[in-house]
Amino acid sequence: GLKSGPIRTASPTTRASSSSASSMDPDFKPAVIFFDCDDCLYKNDWKVANMLTHKIESFCGERLQMKEGYAYELYKKWGTCLRGMQQEGILTCPETLEEYLEYS
Repeated sequence: GLKSGPIRTASPTTRASSSSASSMDPDFKPAVIFFDCDDCLYKNDWKVANMLTHKIESFCGERLQMKEGYAYELYKKWGTCLRGMQQEGILTCPETLEEYLEYS
């Protein structure tokens, strides 16, 4: 079955700026990589998509004080919550962007 837990990202942005020793290692290989293809790869009753949605909602509510469900509204309006936050001027600080990418 699917196990829930921390997700490490290995995006070029994260790898280039992270101070973590393991992510700076050129031989670093992530245990899991998720490819987002408009949810077409999530063939497990949406468990992964729901987990990612929950992580994004959690960050937006706790860190950015968004009302519950607003992150999903941004997703529906802009295609991704991240794009919506950028377009609506919610996420303008590079440090907060990096934190969002690492958390989500």
